[in-house]
Amino acid sequence: MIKSAESDDDREFEHSPLSGSFTRGDIEVDVEIYRFAGTQDRWELVVVALGGGCTQ
Repeated sequence: MIKSAESDDDREFEHSPLSGSFTRGDIEVDVEIYRFAGTQDRWELVVVALGGGCTQ
């Protein structure tokens, strides 16, 4: 496997304008939608419950 000189840890991300904090009732979550900047890669979605927990 050939790996790029630039590791994934060093790459910049772009965040979708749909990312943000959302509240329904007494549940609040942060929604992060992102991909590597300057690409047409698929968007990744992470939901973090502010009380703890995360799902991808």
